[in-house]
Amino acid sequence: MPSSNTPSAIMGGANTYRVIMATAIILALMNFRLSVSVTSTASSQLVDAATDDVTNPRVMAHRIIPHWNRNITDFPSFMLQWPADESSRLDECNILDATIPHVFNFTNYPRSYEPKRMFRDGFGNFSEAWDQVDAASGRGVAGANASVDRNTSIVPIKAVGCSLADYKNAHHFPHQMEIVYRCWSLWRHFPHARHALLIRPKMYQKFVARSAFSSGMKEVLTKNNIPVRSENTRAFKRAYKGDWQEVLIVFAKQTWDFKAAREDDMDNLRRSALPALGLHRYVDQYCGRMDPTEEKHRSMTIHNEEGNDSTRIELPRIVIVNRKTRRQLLGAHNMSSILQDELKLPYKPPVLYFETLSFKEQVEAFNNVDILLSPHGAHLTGIPFMQRCSSVIEVFPHGYGGVDYFGSLSAISGVNHTYIYLGMDRIAETKNMSSHKDAETARSASLCAPAHSMVEAVKIQIERWNSCCESQHP
Repeated sequence: MPSSNTPSAIMGGANTYRVIMATAIILALMNFRLSVSVTSTASSQLVDAATDDVTNPRVMAHRIIPHWNRNITDFPSFMLQWPADESSRLDECNILDATIPHVFNFTNYPRSYEPKRMFRDGFGNFSEAWDQVDAASGRGVAGANASVDRNTSIVPIKAVGCSLADYKNAHHFPHQMEIVYRCWSLWRHFPHARHALLIRPKMYQKFVARSAFSSGMKEVLTKNNIPVRSENTRAFKRAYKGDWQEVLIVFAKQTWDFKAAREDDMDNLRRSALPALGLHRYVDQYCGRMDPTEEKHRSMTIHNEEGNDSTRIELPRIVIVNRKTRRQLLGAHNMSSILQDELKLPYKPPVLYFETLSFKEQVEAFNNVDILLSPHGAHLTGIPFMQRCSSVIEVFPHGYGGVDYFGSLSAISGVNHTYIYLGMDRIAETKNMSSHKDAETARSASLCAPAHSMVEAVKIQIERWNSCCESQHP
């Protein structure tokens, strides 16, 4: 055996060294290639220098997810489970295709409504009772009778029942919450009365056991001294032991959207629900801060073209919510990677499903999102639990463009709302779904949304979020 100092041994060591160095250089070049960002051209097309890596979920799962989970400190752990993309569906969609037909737009719905558009009389004179409270409180008249004398002797309302008897589709929890949210406006208007949500006995089990969201809201109402009662309006009236003139019962009108009487009613609901769920720490939080004295803690540095000056800007929490069944957002993990690259984020936006979350986790998740990118779906019923200045970007399939539903909920919740419709004429194409079968097919379709439009939508909402936070937090 030759000694370690022989020429052949030295030459062999040199060759080994060259092989190691060459391997290191190749690996470095491969890592550089994998780190190339997706950039946007003047024509808004995203061009990825490593397309295979960005659009292949198997590569992404090994390349990105393990590196970024440990850097996300603002999100609860249950939001970082990283469910896998449905790899069998990804071949249907190339989110880098800038020619995908779509429309991006904003919504602008009222933040409050007249009570007479929300309720109708059940027992007692609703409009008069509402106006009397306004007159006594000095808030001004909001109801139908504008000539209430503040000095008039009135019988105070001591029991207020809000009934869902008018609702024909109350088996689905978003439509249940249409009632609960507007009833919250009613109960809040009569703060000194006893309150109840009245449900016909045959509908009661559907309401309280249909979903985690409904049963969770029942818990919230109960802890705020608002029982959910399996009885009709007659039983509620008979059960009251005092003067029947002190009882007010109203029916929530079915309007297929969300309404509130005052602009801060949903914020009041949020602030009442969080302690009931043990989530006190979120009550006064918004824009990543607890109060005006707390230092901004989610920020990033940006440099000018010379690279020597920097500006501190807020860094919102961006989250993608996906669905397991119909209206699944195809390529959600790819979209998360593109957002991270395009926006130079120090974290990879979480992707999560709400189907497996408890009601408390859903509420906590909404409190940990500043900009939410999501397909249209029932999970957006939790929008009122988002913090002020937050935004929702809602994606709709071709032929199904009901933007007013969660657009109206966003408005009364003080949340910015934009949408991406995967077609060219939302109204006409939705009307063209003439049969129930056609409509069901349209609303069940998976969503292949163009990445460049989603990136631009998020950028716009970041600007709106920063502007709102600065106005709230000078």
